[in-house]
Amino acid sequence: MRRCPFSPPRHHAAARAAARALAESSFLHEHYASGGLALAADVSWFLARLVIRAGLHAIQRHIDRVNRRQMDREMAGKGLPSPSELEAAWTRHPGRKRTLTEALRLGGLLLLVTSALDSSPILNDQGRMVGRRGGLKAWLAEYCPSINYTTACRYRKLASLLLQLLEIEGDNAGAAIDFVLPDGPRVRGPDAPEIRRTRDYVSALLDFHPSQRGLRGVLRNELRKAGKMA
Repeated sequence: MRRCPFSPPRHHAAARAAARALAESSFLHEHYASGGLALAADVSWFLARLVIRAGLHAIQRHIDRVNRRQMDREMAGKGLPSPSELEAAWTRHPGRKRTLTEALRLGGLLLLVTSALDSSPILNDQGRMVGRRGGLKAWLAEYCPSINYTTACRYRKLASLLLQLLEIEGDNAGAAIDFVLPDGPRVRGPDAPEIRRTRDYVSALLDFHPSQRGLRGVLRNELRKAGKMA
C-alpha cells in the first residue's frame, strides 16, 4: 500500500512504540501513586510532539514538491533548464568523477539558469548597498538542494570563460555550450563546417589542458592577451 505523504517517518513510529512500552512498564505502575501521573503525562506530551513534528516536516516536504513542480513548469515555459533537468544532469553518473566536458556542459546549463534570476543589489534609503537578491545561491538552495553551490559556481565560471574566448556572449550564451563541445549533438546544414572547426579547436584545447584548473588558467591567459580580462 502506498504510504500517505503526511504519515510520519518510521523512526518516529519506533520512538512512539518505545515510549508506549515505557508507559506500560511495571516501573510506571509501581510509581503511579507517587508522581506517576505526571510522568505519564510527560510521556504523552513527548509522543504528541513527535507526531506534530513529523506532520510539520511532511507538510514542508509536500510544499517543497509543489513549488518544485511549479518552478519546473515556469523554467520549461521560458525554454530554460528546469530544476529536475539540472539535478538529473548533476547526478547522472553517481560515484564517478565528472569529466571536463560534463563540467562545462553543467556550467552552460547554470549560465542559462542564472540569466533568469535576480541578483541585483539591495539598497537602503540612503542608496547604500546592504545586500543582494538571492540569485543562483538561493535558487539552488530552494529547488536543487543536492547541488553544491561552490562547485556550481566553478563550473559556471569555466563555461563562461570558454564561451567568452569563443566570443559567444549574452544571456543565452550557455545554450551554445553543447554545440562547441566535441561530444555535442550532430549538426547538419550550411553551418556544419564552421561548427566542426570550432569543435576541433575546443577539442584540441581540452586535450592539452584536461583538468579544470589547467583549462581555467589557459583561458584566463588567452583572454588577457586579447584584452578581454584585466
